[in-house]
Order: sequence, then structure tokens, then C-alpha cells
Amino acid sequence: MNAVRMPLAATLLCSLNVATASDQGVLWVAGAGGSWHDPANWSTGSVPDADDLAIIPAAWDRGFVITGDGRRAECDVLQIDQAGVTLSLGSQLVANRVLCPGHLTIAGTVVRDRLIPVGAWTFGSLHLEAGAVLGPVISTVRVTGPLSVVADSTINVDHCDARGGLNASDSTFAGILHSVHGAAVFEACEFPADHVEILGPTLHLASGSMQPAVSLLLQDCEATLHGPATGGLWSDVVRSAVLIGAGGLLGGADSIVLDSVLDVEDGGGISIVGVFELGSTSELRGGGEVDAIYLEAGGVINPGGVGRVAAFNTARGEIWMHPTSRVRLDIGGEEPAQFDRVVSSLGFRLDGSLEVALINGFEPGPGSEFLVLEGPVQSGELALVQAPELAPGLEWRLDVSSAGARLVVARDCLADFNADGLVTTGDVVDFLDNWTQTAPGADVNDDDAVDTRDVTQFLNAWVLGC
Repeated sequence: MNAVRMPLAATLLCSLNVATASDQGVLWVAGAGGSWHDPANWSTGSVPDADDLAIIPAAWDRGFVITGDGRRAECDVLQIDQAGVTLSLGSQLVANRVLCPGHLTIAGTVVRDRLIPVGAWTFGSLHLEAGAVLGPVISTVRVTGPLSVVADSTINVDHCDARGGLNASDSTFAGILHSVHGAAVFEACEFPADHVEILGPTLHLASGSMQPAVSLLLQDCEATLHGPATGGLWSDVVRSAVLIGAGGLLGGADSIVLDSVLDVEDGGGISIVGVFELGSTSELRGGGEVDAIYLEAGGVINPGGVGRVAAFNTARGEIWMHPTSRVRLDIGGEEPAQFDRVVSSLGFRLDGSLEVALINGFEPGPGSEFLVLEGPVQSGELALVQAPELAPGLEWRLDVSSAGARLVVARDCLADFNADGLVTTGDVVDFLDNWTQTAPGADVNDDDAVDTRDVTQFLNAWVLGC
């Protein structure tokens, strides 16, 4: 297959030998540099053709420039041993393999024009400058050191294996599989590739979209997302700590088992098509939408994270809790936007425990209510195991009903309605004031209605005192 002609200007800085130069190859002999297409610059007196091994031997104490006069250069294998070589062809380099254990910089197009795989292209480190294209028709590119890609560059290979990390901006990653075994940074990049694997230790998606056609795998890394990161399939277990910042989106996956911490900041989002299973060491923080949530033993859901509020929503599925799972909630006011919530249109199968903290200086008063789990409770109970101390005479009460789970600030003595430590006519006045306004605190018999039965129950309690 012939490659489309595109401009090429490449810089190669290679210092380690791949193999010893021999009579089997066509050796470069011009230590002062020169044109690839000048026969005098090659040991055989002829320019390498598509069947030749072209070798730049380590024979000089400084680098030089090899130009191309705008014509296509070709060989079977290009082996670069000399340190400091600059390759500036002005056209294409067509080869079956390139072997360079040092550093290679490409500013044009490097392609392999035969469809029969002949082995991996290997580099010590690799840099693609503006407009560079590596591929297509390359089976495997393996980079043992750093890989950097900038400004309208493209890597389009069957498998790109970046073992020393990757830093990319304004670039495209096509082909079948891209694997990164070091720190990965992407800014304004696109991923039409089938699969992307980030195998640690860190991923930073600054902007753009990480949306491979089939799958995205995050494993054993700390990932920060400020752009969409989605895939049709994910690994069965995500053991990566993931931070979804403003503009970030984690979604598109089928069912996921999370065995780490996932934190969704303001402006970030999560949208999972399937069950989100929280493992024994996992904690889901922030807000977003998933089909369903299953909390295993020890799993934690913490809407909003520490010190801020948000809501998790399961619009198409239920939420299941294990007896040792937990829900952690922050309350900063009585409006729904001021306290953490978990919403499930299909409801909850409760178990486990609830932990509550007050934030932003908020001090709830008698009758304050917070619908923290919103949706029908299909089965089970929830234990309130941790809550902040309230003003004297007040206590937390957790009511579970068909509408969900509601936290209520109740009086430990109903007769002392104003919680001043005394039972006086002032309590009657305060109760009737709440009752005439049908305030939630006047529903003293907890039947979700403010009516004359509440008056009767309060007056009976007031007569008896505390």
C-alpha cells in the first residue's frame, strides 16, 4: 500500500546501539551530513531501497543533518545508532521498521507501506511535532521512555505501548489499542481508537474527549478528569482513584465495580449505564447519575464529598445496601440544595448505617426535616450511628417511610415545645403558632399531616409535663 505524500521533517537523537553495523546493511558514511538521496553518502554507492537495512552507525563524535530534498525516503528497516542525527526529509519516510533506542522527533509523516507485520517499532523516547502522523499500517510502536505529542499530530497504529508515560495536546489517537504505563497527560485530544488503557500511576485529562470506540480501562492510577472519559465497556474492577473536575464526565460504561475513591467536584459529572458496585474499600463522593448502586460490605456513598452538598440519582434502578455499608451526609440548611441527598426513582433496599455532619455553621431547630434518601423503601432499615450534638432538649430521629428516609430534629420532651428546658404556656403558644401555619414541626404524631389529632397529642403531653 502506498502512503499519501505529506511533508516530513524529523529530528533523531539516538545514542544506544541496536545492532552492530555490518556488510548486510547500507551504512551512512557522511559524517558532515547531507542528502539521503545522494549515493555518495552511502557505503554501497547507492541510495537504500525498500528492501535494504539502512544504518546510521555510531561513528562520529557529534550529530549532523540528513536532508531529503522533498523526495520520499524508503528502506526496509532504519536502524539509528549515531547520537545527534537530525533527519529532515521534507517528505515521507516509508519503512517496515524503525529501531532507535534514543530519542526521535518527528514533524511530518512516518508510515509503513506493507501490510505484513514484521515486528515492533521501538524507541527510547518519541516526540511528534506539529502535524506529524505516525502510521497507519504499523502493527506495534513501543516507547520505553517518554512519549510526547503536540499540535494536530496523530498516532494511528494497531498498538501504541507507551511505557515511560505520555504527554499530549491537540492530538488524535487512532488505531486499536493505546497503552500508557506511566503518567499520562492529555489536553484537547481525541480518541477514535478502539481501546485506551491507562495503567498508572496518574492520568490528567485537561480537556477534549477520551471516548474510545469500545473500551476505556483505568487501573492502579490516580485519574483527574476535566473532559469526558467514556467507553462502551470498562474493566470489571476499577482500582484507580478518580477525581472528576469541572467539565469532566465519567460515563458510558456498563456495570462497574469501584474499589477505590471516586470524587466528583462541582461542574463534573458521572453517568453510568448499568450497576455501580461499591467494593469494600471504595467511596463514591460528589454527585451524578447512575442506573443503580450496590454497596458491598464496607462500601461508602458520600454525596458531595466532605464539606459540600450534592445529590446522587439512580433514575432507572434501585440502591442496595450491605449491613456494613454506609451513607455519609452533610447538612448545611433546610432547603434540598443545602443538604446531601440520594435519590432513587425505583427505591431502596436498605441496610447498613447513616452518618451525619453539620456544615457552614448551620444549627437546625425543632421540627427541621431533611429527606436525605428520596424514593420508595422496598425493604430493610437504616441505623443512625453518627450525628452531631444538638441544642439541649433536641434529638435526631430517623424516620423511614414509603417516601424514603427522613432526618427530623425532634424534642426529647414533647411538652417542652420550644426546647427551653421548661414546660410553660409559652410552649402552648409556640405549638399553636406552628400548627396554624401547618409547619412540619407541628406534626407531633408523625402521620405526615398537621390536624386536630396533633393538637390533642400535644395538649395531653403538656398536661403530663416532662
